[in-house]
Amino acid sequence: MNKLLGAAIASALLQILLCYTAVSGVSWEEWWTYDGISGPAFWGLINPEWSLCNKGRRQSPVNLEPEKLLFDPNLRFLHIDKHRINGLISNTGHSVIFTVENETRHHINITGGPLSYKYQFHEIHIHYGLHDQFGSEHAINGYSFPAEIQIFGFNSQLYSNFSEALHKAQGIVSISLLLQLGDLSNPELRILTEELENIKYGGAEMPVNRLSVRGLLPETDYYMTYDGSTTAPACYETVTWIIINKPIYITKQQLHGLRRLMQGDARHPKAPLGNNFRPPQPLHHRAVRTNIDFDLSKYPGKTCPSMHRDMHYKAFIDFGSTCNTITETVCKELNLEFYTCTRNIVIRGFGGSKITPIGEVVVNVNVDEAICETKAYIVPDIAQGIGVIIGQPFTEYPNVYVIKTPTSLNMYNANILTELPNIHETADRIRLVTDETVVL
Repeated sequence: MNKLLGAAIASALLQILLCYTAVSGVSWEEWWTYDGISGPAFWGLINPEWSLCNKGRRQSPVNLEPEKLLFDPNLRFLHIDKHRINGLISNTGHSVIFTVENETRHHINITGGPLSYKYQFHEIHIHYGLHDQFGSEHAINGYSFPAEIQIFGFNSQLYSNFSEALHKAQGIVSISLLLQLGDLSNPELRILTEELENIKYGGAEMPVNRLSVRGLLPETDYYMTYDGSTTAPACYETVTWIIINKPIYITKQQLHGLRRLMQGDARHPKAPLGNNFRPPQPLHHRAVRTNIDFDLSKYPGKTCPSMHRDMHYKAFIDFGSTCNTITETVCKELNLEFYTCTRNIVIRGFGGSKITPIGEVVVNVNVDEAICETKAYIVPDIAQGIGVIIGQPFTEYPNVYVIKTPTSLNMYNANILTELPNIHETADRIRLVTDETVVL
């Protein structure tokens, strides 16, 4: 009964909204929101031209499940022109958007990856939450990030501008960058967030000069891709999505600046702009492809990778680190039994990011013929671009030079140590030993 009553009330309110909009002549663009009766669940109802928002079967965003990714060896590396551009950053009342200036002579082109055409950069959208637990539109295994940046371009070989391409086949590309909290931020992101105080209210805009779109991306060539839609009305199913496999970092101060933004003007600020994300939509049997090759056992005569034998992983030995980390996927493939951390542990990762381990596991590490039992932390796949990082310092290893400072213990392979303190080298002899030998 309560559900029926709630549905009736919602229907009545929706009719009032429709009548008011028709009488007042207010644009539909001003009426959709991210919550309530004009939120995502109602987008396809309040405007017939937005029916795809409710009926479409290739909608975005989606929840990405690593175990269901399809490796495609034909996917190329993505290319984005490196030169800098000028534009405007604005508070639209729905989102924070950076748009390239119309007079730009040297356009930024996006090519490669899964794209068959050349795409021209047009704008950047920032989605974020009012709390750290959510904010991104795309999710990884149900895990949301505090924010997400989406870089949009249009097919410049088939269409003359972004507006035309928006509702045409193969019209749009969107590159998704998931944002993680860290002590240090991406420098190009700082260029954008420095203007937040000047666009606190809806309708405000400020010029931004010399932004590198390419510089927003993390150092990785790997991504996931699928065919989807725009994540705001009219939900056109014309977007090729490319989700980069590593996050970039945003500080608490920058997130605080975003969370101070308001939807309305200074006289009627309305609600905060944050929580401007659409929930994940059903995949409906769409394939999510990746250029990350998870099948790392490709040698004739070898046993199946599921037997956890002769599997090759890329590992990095970093004696400057104070712990070992293994991604969740590698942990599962090696059939390692891990246990939850006995105390609250936070690992300071790349770029000053803070990572909460999923659990701990005891392993044996072999370096320069010396074996020592040690602990490794299991971390989410998104936290690091490679499967295994060995960094726990031990003083018993032969051929290893140890440098102790007041704050850390740094170790280096003596065979490659040439001068101090600038050496942070890698070693090529390393093994992780579980129940069966696994060569790295």
